[in-house]
Amino acid sequence: MISVSIGGIPTHMIIDSGASCNLISRNEWERLKSEKVLCESRKCSRKLFAYGSKEPLEITGSFKAEVSIGMSTEKAEFIVVEGQGQNLLGKETAVKLNVLRLGPDLVNNISGKDFREQYKEVFTGLGKLKNFQLQIPIDKSVKPIAQKRETRTIQPERQN
Repeated sequence: MISVSIGGIPTHMIIDSGASCNLISRNEWERLKSEKVLCESRKCSRKLFAYGSKEPLEITGSFKAEVSIGMSTEKAEFIVVEGQGQNLLGKETAVKLNVLRLGPDLVNNISGKDFREQYKEVFTGLGKLKNFQLQIPIDKSVKPIAQKRETRTIQPERQN
């Protein structure tokens, strides 16, 4: 749950990286209207389906408003659905507001050269073990066996 400001009114939403749009419950919409939310209301002709559902959600309408989290502010569309469900902040809006990051840029990008320079003492002298003779233990009681290589067919099988 994250605290956001929609049209100047604080509310709580859940970030949903699988949601293609922002959803507000009818009850939350009524509360926002009663507190004089700054927005542009409009009708909505979109059909939305909950994950795994074959029945579309019952949509009341939509509105555009400024949504802000901390110092980030974006203009976004919110779709009002019937019922008392959770308010969802969709993937696109969450990414624009910098509260959701997806992809490989989350991985630490360290080049091998930088890494070797940072830990120089660990990477010096690698490659050859000097003044060392490896002893491989061999059991003299075991009879040596030469195994034939496994043959692999290069050509496809012929069909008669």
